[in-house]
Amino acid sequence: MRSTRFAVSFARGDWQILGMLCAFVLLFALPLPHRFDLALLWPRLAGAGMTLFGGGFSALPVLKTLFVTPTIGISENDFTLAFSLSPISPGPLLNVVPFFGYLVDGWPGAVFATLALFVPSGCLVVLAQRHLHQLKMNPRFEHGMRILRAVTTAFLAVAVLRIAGRVPLQPVYLITAFFSAICFGKLKLPVYAVYGTVAVVCRLWLAYGARA
Repeated sequence: MRSTRFAVSFARGDWQILGMLCAFVLLFALPLPHRFDLALLWPRLAGAGMTLFGGGFSALPVLKTLFVTPTIGISENDFTLAFSLSPISPGPLLNVVPFFGYLVDGWPGAVFATLALFVPSGCLVVLAQRHLHQLKMNPRFEHGMRILRAVTTAFLAVAVLRIAGRVPLQPVYLITAFFSAICFGKLKLPVYAVYGTVAVVCRLWLAYGARA
């Protein structure tokens, strides 16, 4: 029978890190005037990274809230284009974040955006790793993870539906979607094999289409 007791002990430095992470989350959660969007962009992005679960598509509405504002200056077209190009480049889907940072402040912005999104959540993972064994043995944690997986699935479904609503009903897009669904559902191909195939076909289509 699994133990229901869970004892956690933190050093002083751990509490300081947790306090900083909580401050980032508060900056992201509080409704601030738009004049602070640029000044607090990276701390708010760090707070957003602490609240994102489920990968790139679940981050879509959050990142849009942060970057597509009159103060930041990234348009909806640039935002949609970045998310469209990200899956056909190496790395996780959230490699789109350095691109947004580059649009805001060049190469320094790309570096700051990457650090802001990934470092705070990485710190939380390191802190949790010390108590991972106890967490696995705690039934409440297990039930919480099940709920979290269900919520994450719902977020992903909403993100996919929002993207699908903006895709034109043209044969090439429908064929691409059908091909991807077959690969993931039936063939169980690695995700990068699907992305690579779609990227090669799109490149050939653009090359020969331009000549025609």
